[in-house]
Amino acid sequence: MREIAFVIVGIVVGLGWLAVWRCMLHLFSVVPFGEWRRRREHLKRLGKSKYVLVVGILGSGFAFALVMITDDFMSHRSAGSVSELAKFVFLACFFGLFMGLWNWQSVRDQIPFPPDYGPTK
Repeated sequence: MREIAFVIVGIVVGLGWLAVWRCMLHLFSVVPFGEWRRRREHLKRLGKSKYVLVVGILGSGFAFALVMITDDFMSHRSAGSVSELAKFVFLACFFGLFMGLWNWQSVRDQIPFPPDYGPTK
């Protein structure tokens, strides 16, 4: 039962980070709130690498790593600050890269198949 409480606290910390992160993106006009079409155009202008960094690593990756590290610290399973910092960076980078690249597919323009080459001469 205690482990479930630790996981719940970790999830609350992760969701708290996502709320702060989302407000900061809105505050600095990186990703505005509003309708999806306008937000999508703004994200496309950001580009793939910045999108993966801002949305993937600093958003989903950071939140996932916070959940894992919070659980470790609360259950007293941490092997020290240096080990936890390395684990945090690893989880944030790899989970963030995965989520950023996965979610980029919904932002970018779809490539038509078969390609439209225009009229032939």
